[in-house]
This record gives sequence, structure tokens and C-alpha cells, in this order.
Amino acid sequence: MLKLLCSAKINLTLDVLRRREDGFHEIDTVFQSVGLCDELWAERKTSGEDELVVDGAESAGVPADGANLALRAVAAYRERLGGGRPLRLKLTKNIPHGAGLGGGSSNAAAALFAAHRLWASSLPPEELEALAAAIGSDCAFFLRGGAARGTGRGELLARLPLKRAAGVVLAVPQDRVATAGAYRGLDPERDFGARSDAEQAARWLAGASDDPGAWHNAFERSVFDSHPACGALAFRLGELGALRAGLSGSGSACYGVFADWPAARAAAESLAGAAPVVRAVPFMDRSLVVMEDAEARR
Repeated sequence: MLKLLCSAKINLTLDVLRRREDGFHEIDTVFQSVGLCDELWAERKTSGEDELVVDGAESAGVPADGANLALRAVAAYRERLGGGRPLRLKLTKNIPHGAGLGGGSSNAAAALFAAHRLWASSLPPEELEALAAAIGSDCAFFLRGGAARGTGRGELLARLPLKRAAGVVLAVPQDRVATAGAYRGLDPERDFGARSDAEQAARWLAGASDDPGAWHNAFERSVFDSHPACGALAFRLGELGALRAGLSGSGSACYGVFADWPAARAAAESLAGAAPVVRAVPFMDRSLVVMEDAEARR
């Protein structure tokens, strides 16, 4: 039995540069893992098919069949290896889905890690990351997490030093934002281009500067217009003293980054009741945390 915590992420910056010929969008983003985590239990079965049970406060609407990225990740890894005993997975959802927090991709990365460990695979890390990237654009980030700059579709990663111990308030409204619809809402003339200072954000994360620089999310204009509750939450987080308040991914989650943990906790208390999910969480230096590993004790 293997038990993992798999974290959410926020996008400190998210610039959409252009639409590519393959239909994807070229982006430049700074990812940061945060301490809102799902739990994944995994064990080997003696026979049969892979199976998945989903429970938890945020499990409503999360599929437990082949549409779930965790099961798809296990199947892709088995195909890559040419075999592997079936796995039983139990996923406890605490990360709201469809909120731009990367919960599904984080679950897929955790499932890949579990399969890698339970099947005693010798697949090199770079091949595991390539497999993750084929499953989802930000899935490869979650294999390590922490802070990273993502380019391409988000799968080309440059790890960033993380020395900043900031506090984050996550606020997720009832109304969710469909990713495909958010991309359709982008106006190339108004929303495409490099507008964030990712290098300065990296210096701030590394503790080399107290100035976080200019952070921009290309989706905010259209999402805040079509989903006013998101814009209202971001505005309120700014009023409460966030160094930066904005949208994570294409939404609907908003976040505020605060200078320290007490400031984040106070802001979360002030915002309580303004959205169904309001949580104060820390920055994390990784995305996957092994809580129990019975295999290692054998």
C-alpha cells in the first residue's frame, strides 16, 4: 500500500503567446505548488482490471472510470512498459475540480508515481516526465512541483529556486469556468503576448528581491467579464492586502499571495462565506508527498 498527498498549484503568471498550428496555445507561466492536497492510496491487485474509488468533500462530478486522468495515467504507463499488475486506487478529493488548480493533473502525476513504485520500474525520470506531458499539459510539473517556469504547452519546465515562505488564500466560487470556453474567450489582439515579468517573479520566489514584479494572467479580462464572481473575489483579496490577487489558470479559482502566513490566515477569516471554498494554504516545495509506503518496509 502506498499513500500519497498530491497538491494543487496556482499560476503566479500566465501569458498566452499565440495559437499554434497543432491547435494548442503557446504559453509562458510560473507554476507554484500550494498546500491544498488530494490523497491517493494505491496497491497492487492479484488479478482483474485497474479500479478507482473516489470520495471526499470535492468528489461530486469526478469520474471514477477511464475518463479519470489517474486511471488514464496508469494505463499509459502500463502500455509504455508492456505490462504491469492491475492497481486499486482510492482518491480522496479536496481540490475543487474545474477550478484551474490542476487537481486532475496532480492526481495523474500521483498515479504515475504510484505505478512506478509499485511496479518497481526503472524508467528514467526524463521518460516519466515525457509520459506525464503526453497525458496533460501541466501533468509533468506535478511530478516534482515546487516552483517552475513552464513554456510550450506548459510541459517544458525550468525549475526555480524557492526560498519564499508566503501565505496564499484560495477562493473558489460556485460557478466554474470551462477551460475550452475560456480559451475561446481570448482575443488575440488584447490577450496574447508576454506581459508578465517572469524573471522578476523568479527572483522574488528565490528570496533575491522583495519586489514580485508584474504578474499577468491572460484569461482574467474575459473570465472576469463572463464570471463576475471571480473578478469580485480577486478584487476583495486585493483589498485585504494581497501582494498579488488574480485568477489561477483559466479559473474559476482566485488566489491572493500574502507576505506571510498570519496575513493569509487573517484574510481567509475575513473572506469566509464569500465563496464555497476559502482556504489559507502555504507554498510547497514539492507536489507529491509520500505519507505511507508499505512496499519500502518489505
